[in-house]
Amino acid sequence: MIIFALTFSQRHSFFSRQRGKNKELEAKVNEVEKRYADEKSTREDCEGKIVLLKKRLKDMMEKESARTNTADGVDVSNMMSVDSSNQVKGNQDEEESNLIVTTGQLHVS
Repeated sequence: MIIFALTFSQRHSFFSRQRGKNKELEAKVNEVEKRYADEKSTREDCEGKIVLLKKRLKDMMEKESARTNTADGVDVSNMMSVDSSNQVKGNQDEEESNLIVTTGQLHVS
């Protein structure tokens, strides 16, 4: 549309409509920017929580690993080992003979 070929009143109404559309678009942009900022903040919070939970999980797994490597205060990691056929071999005394090895975990029977 050639704006200069319009009369003054036609140009005035055309520009009024354009201003109205511009305001609508600016409102949409502001809304989208606000939603983006909210989602970004939420995402960053969640990522921080994930990092914290992963650290806690790692610490708990390390504590559990340390706890299972010792039985009644005795470190059993140096006393026996398990070969590929789940056979217990190594230094065994009366207390160690009561241990059953299943799937890599020690269980007192």
